[in-house]
Amino acid sequence: MTHSEPEPAAARAATAAAREDQIAKQTDVERRTDRARGLMLGLALGESTGLGRHQSGSPTINAGVATQLAAFTLEGYIRAAVRFSHRGICHPPSVIWRAYCRWGIGQGIDGLHASAMPGSGGDRSGWLCHVPALRERRGDAPRTVAALLGGRQGTIAEPLNSSMGWHGLVRTLPLIVGHWRDLRFDPSLTRDVTALTHRSPLALDVSSAAVAIGASLQRGDDVLDGLRTGTDAVRDLGMDPRLTEACDRAIADAVSGAPSERDGGDTASESLRVETLRAVAPDATAWSALLGALIVVATHPKPGQFVDALELAVQAPEGAAVASVTGALLGAAHGASALPVDLVSRHELAWALDTLTRDAVAQLTDSPGGSEYVEARDERWNRRCPGY
Repeated sequence: MTHSEPEPAAARAATAAAREDQIAKQTDVERRTDRARGLMLGLALGESTGLGRHQSGSPTINAGVATQLAAFTLEGYIRAAVRFSHRGICHPPSVIWRAYCRWGIGQGIDGLHASAMPGSGGDRSGWLCHVPALRERRGDAPRTVAALLGGRQGTIAEPLNSSMGWHGLVRTLPLIVGHWRDLRFDPSLTRDVTALTHRSPLALDVSSAAVAIGASLQRGDDVLDGLRTGTDAVRDLGMDPRLTEACDRAIADAVSGAPSERDGGDTASESLRVETLRAVAPDATAWSALLGALIVVATHPKPGQFVDALELAVQAPEGAAVASVTGALLGAAHGASALPVDLVSRHELAWALDTLTRDAVAQLTDSPGGSEYVEARDERWNRRCPGY
């Protein structure tokens, strides 16, 4: 009978270190997934609340059209990552544009036909376009529909319009998912995706600022620190100084005017917050949506304040716009595990958005469909998320 030699101390230390590294990576992926899920589910709940589709006791909360478009933004982003991993070359805005084409075809919009949109996959490519609720009309998206009917995606150099509507902002927020460990925020993709249908120069800056701030909130643990770090990142990008000044002022005013613990639900304080919100976010522009959301998030930074935050956001003149951005930012900051279960479980797109964000993190961290040189470990992946 032979006895194996005891494992040397150095080998034991290496094994323990490898195990700790594996646990740390798994924990990082789990945290990233929770924040990504929170982002998308928070966005959806925010828009639905702002549209008055959250009724107490109602078995189902219907989505809004901005949430539908946000879902297709994230799907396009995933498929662009798949294409890049297999071909080493990709133009993500074009892949995301094709995702919007699939949304439009699924909506049955007169004048849109799969045959006129080569490469989009029509309404049969991938799994997302088979979700029934995404085929339902849940509102109007005039700029997006006009762009699709025109058959040409807008670019920064060749814009389709000068719109600064809030849909152009909200549907870019899923791009926050891709900025998990970035040391420096790159706004180029956000700007290009916004310009597909909305091309006011200030709209490009607003979308970029929102994604930068959302990325900071997604990575951090303290909401107010995340807001300040995000606005610092925006300032470093050299955007329109009116925007950075407005973001700084909105956060500072909100924090200085936030009620203390002993104030509770003081009526005078609440009235002042509503008055401030309406003054800062008076219309349906992306500018109002972002600045209004910053005020709400800064005054409701705790996980248990999510519902209260949405109830304040919807009191803006364009409540759905402010509430959508508010929900997305708070969801990214706290994660899906902090969102109210009774609301999430009743939202008609909860499963689709949850699955979509899990797919996004899986593709960005693990690439289950393989690559040009690596065999797929999930043979179904490239049918679920084809790279076009």
